[in-house]
Amino acid sequence: RAVLPYARWVFAPWRDWRAGFCVAAAEAADRRRTPRDAAMAYFLLRDVLAHYSLWQPG
Repeated sequence: RAVLPYARWVFAPWRDWRAGFCVAAAEAADRRRTPRDAAMAYFLLRDVLAHYSLWQPG
């Protein structure tokens, strides 16, 4: 019976992280991808590739 508060203390971070992950996943699924998101991803990928000299645009 003294183990229950200890187990709750141990599993509380995991429970909070799982709840936060579920909320984030639900929000991501609720939002629709917009052309702005696609453009941001494109420019981010282009900057990363240019940084590593894998692709020089132009």
